Amino acid sequence: MAASRSRPCLLLLPGILCDRRIFRAQSRALRAVADVVIPDTSRIREVRKWLDGLLQRLPRRFGVAGLPRSGLGALELLRLALHCIERLALIGSNAEPASPRAYRRRRYYWCLWRSQGPAALARQVKPTYFQRPTQRRRHSPLVREMALAMSTRAARAQFDWGATRDSVLALWSRFAGPALIVSGVGDQLCPPALQRRLAHANPRAHWDAFARCGHFMPLERPAALNASLRARIATPAQATRDP
Repeated sequence: MAASRSRPCLLLLPGILCDRRIFRAQSRALRAVADVVIPDTSRIREVRKWLDGLLQRLPRRFGVAGLPRSGLGALELLRLALHCIERLALIGSNAEPASPRAYRRRRYYWCLWRSQGPAALARQVKPTYFQRPTQRRRHSPLVREMALAMSTRAARAQFDWGATRDSVLALWSRFAGPALIVSGVGDQLCPPALQRRLAHANPRAHWDAFARCGHFMPLERPAALNASLRARIATPAQATRDP
């Protein structure tokens, strides 16, 4: 995973029940300006240990962009190795602790996975992923395929991570490198109010809000997301020191 000296390394972290295919458009668009790394999330056993192993395979300095749940993983990387991260993008994510409602939702999802399988869970969550029915119909096969490719152990690890997470707002507020918040105006799962809290906690961050977009920005507004990420890659990154 070593990056070339002339180009930055950008780690793209897929969201819950997603794999590298969620970032297909971003990988194509950004590979001319960065060494793009998209790790395999389908065999995760325990998220914290997986992140520790990931750090050992990454170059000394790198940027991170994460979708929901993986956005929390990106912020956890700040806790583990703040000095290594030179730029950070949170896509439809937040830094809030897990709520009782989130715990109940994740428990329901896990029960549905165990009783009816990943395809049934994919059908259940699709209406909340996309704002427009046309996008939902277009991308439904991919959502189903990614869920089917996820191991049961990895699904459980991701559900547990989302349901028991701590607040990482303080970590986010201390990050001094190029930072990006991306939100969909029509996002039902992570509404703009949560991104507003991110922007307030770290006023250095740039915030892009996409109209006609729900939760799955890499699929719904790929060109707009590509432009936002490219702009952050082009922003000079200063060395970040541990507090």
